[in-house]
Amino acid sequence: MAKVNLDLKDKKIVYELDVDGFMPNSVIAKKVGLSKQVVGYRIKQLQKKGIIRKVYPILNLDMLGFYGHKIYFQMQNLNSEKEKQIISYFEKHKNVVWFGIYEGRYDFVVSIFDKNKISFDLTLSKILTDLQKYIVDFDLATYTGVFSFKKNYLVKQKSSESSFFGGEDKLVYLADVEKKILKCLCKDARMTSAFVAEKVGISLDSVISKIKKLKKSGVIQGSRVMIDKRKMNISEFKILLNLKNYDEETHKKFINFSKANKYVVACIKTIGPWNLELDIEIPDLNLLHPLLLDLKTEFADSIKKIETIMLYDEFKYNFYPFELVPG
Repeated sequence: MAKVNLDLKDKKIVYELDVDGFMPNSVIAKKVGLSKQVVGYRIKQLQKKGIIRKVYPILNLDMLGFYGHKIYFQMQNLNSEKEKQIISYFEKHKNVVWFGIYEGRYDFVVSIFDKNKISFDLTLSKILTDLQKYIVDFDLATYTGVFSFKKNYLVKQKSSESSFFGGEDKLVYLADVEKKILKCLCKDARMTSAFVAEKVGISLDSVISKIKKLKKSGVIQGSRVMIDKRKMNISEFKILLNLKNYDEETHKKFINFSKANKYVVACIKTIGPWNLELDIEIPDLNLLHPLLLDLKTEFADSIKKIETIMLYDEFKYNFYPFELVPG
């Protein structure tokens, strides 16, 4: 795969899209010191080169009555063709919002949302049946809260801004037109309101009003940019942490650690084989060991076990693949 070296302006554009993917080119232009036309051209070039794969909204699916789980699969009997078949299977699966191929103990990590434990049990059973000749074993972790941080490593500036989804949120019931708007935005968060209005069949003012409402309610938490990290020489790792004690105070310390470290892009609290996951993105593998050492030093009294797996590639990022919302 050909590597692409981005100049500082391109990195700033990618960063700003990660801060707010809904931001118009004119606003990005002011922030990065370019004209609106040049910003538009550069974004198209970044998309053409495959650096920017997608800009997508962060949705709090818990508020819509869905519950998130991650399944960590150990596979067997894989070759290039069979791996492509499994990728296609998960890409088409209506409950899979994201999945990735990893190096280490796990081969596939799959993020699934479902409306209740009975429905999820059926979903998981179907996957295990469909892929039984490939699956050796699996582990299951349930989301209880996810903090998502900005790609601060791309630029010198530091933002502690984060998005959060999960927790005990009040349910929000959407009208059909709002569901259609979300489905449009999940295909491309930078889709213009005028184009959404045309696709959904309502007025431009109505689309703008309903998107504002979805943001204000917390259903839309923000947005992120999905980049091809391998082309940018960026490595992503998932750190799986088993903790001796995991009270609210310890959790807050991990959140603060994540906010302060520019390479941590997500801090995920789970119920399952481990208590916490940290997603890190680093432009130099030599940075991994110092980061892990800092983590072990700061939380020496809390960490019981730590495991690291490396992302090879990721797929899908569709946080609204469902046909219907519960209720």
